[in-house]
Amino acid sequence: IAVGSIASGSTPLAQGQARYRGLEAAARAMGAPMPEVNIITEPEQAVHRQGTIDLMTTGVADDAVIEYGRVQKDAARRAYSYLERSIELGVAGRIDAVSTTPINKAALAEAGVPYTGHTEIYQALTGSPYALTMFNVHRLRVFFVSRHVSLRRACDLANRERILDYLRNIHTELTRLGFERPS
Repeated sequence: IAVGSIASGSTPLAQGQARYRGLEAAARAMGAPMPEVNIITEPEQAVHRQGTIDLMTTGVADDAVIEYGRVQKDAARRAYSYLERSIELGVAGRIDAVSTTPINKAALAEAGVPYTGHTEIYQALTGSPYALTMFNVHRLRVFFVSRHVSLRRACDLANRERILDYLRNIHTELTRLGFERPS
């Protein structure tokens, strides 16, 4: 976000912990200096200045010490709070897009989150009748008929009724995105 080419076409902000250890680790890994961090609680407080990361906090589990590489309830609570907040802001029209990072499914379960991943969280918290996961690679669009299940369960889910239902939903969404004749 602190790189000019990224910030030039958008007004990005990040969500995270006010102590931002992850940002420091990322800067070290990239061999880059630690950018200035502007701690905010609302998108309107962002300064959108080159070399500055506007970091929006939720205050959830801010005092917890997160250890990388371990399943931790507080890490999942934080991650879930960031997703909740992004949904709230997006539904209210206060942000235009969201880019997420991986979340630990085991930690979500340990924290009592009743959803298995991003897609299910976004579907439930937006009240959407369905949710689709799509990879867009050049002109190729890949949709998932199942997510976060065993191979046995994925095979069971790949049935005629489900696939037809998904194809109808995919057609609807691609049409909304401006594709005249999705195929």
